[in-house]
Amino acid sequence: QLQLLRFNYNARTGQRTKDNGYVRFCDALTLGTRSYTLAGVIVHVGESTQSGHYISHVHRAGKWITFNDEVCSESPHLDLKQYDIGGGGRRPSCAPGEYCS
Repeated sequence: QLQLLRFNYNARTGQRTKDNGYVRFCDALTLGTRSYTLAGVIVHVGESTQSGHYISHVHRAGKWITFNDEVCSESPHLDLKQYDIGGGGRRPSCAPGEYCS
């Protein structure tokens, strides 16, 4: 399991901050001799570490299943463009097999 930690803690000030920058990632990753396949994405929708909402996307049987509280839906593709994340900056373009969040 690999995780991108998008929340930071400053021990000097005691403040928590959220990294709202865009991240581009692929559906497969090789680190040394280990290979990983993207199995899921958890999105935090909210302005800060103090509030927000989590939405999970799980890849299973060739489909992406989205879990948003009581609402579950299926899609053949993972679409993260629907979320207003990335701090309002310019969203990077993604090649086939890449995702931008």
